[in-house]
Amino acid sequence: MTLAAAVVDEVRKRMLSRNLSQNRLARAAGMPPSLLHRAMNGERPLSIDELGAIATVLDVTPEHVVRVARRAVLATRPPIG
Repeated sequence: MTLAAAVVDEVRKRMLSRNLSQNRLARAAGMPPSLLHRAMNGERPLSIDELGAIATVLDVTPEHVVRVARRAVLATRPPIG
């Protein structure tokens, strides 16, 4: 799993927990729904600015989203040694 994919997974979890559709989240974040849709489907990465706007709507910091996503990535890697 890549960090970008894990970020999308975390955004999706928070979006669903707040009962937000992709369209509502995109509009609230000030971005075209088609851009969010493509990012959520792994067709393009979220930009830092987009993540910042999305995180604000989801009431978290972008740093928190990345931190949680990074933990998820590290948890899928085999131990070293």
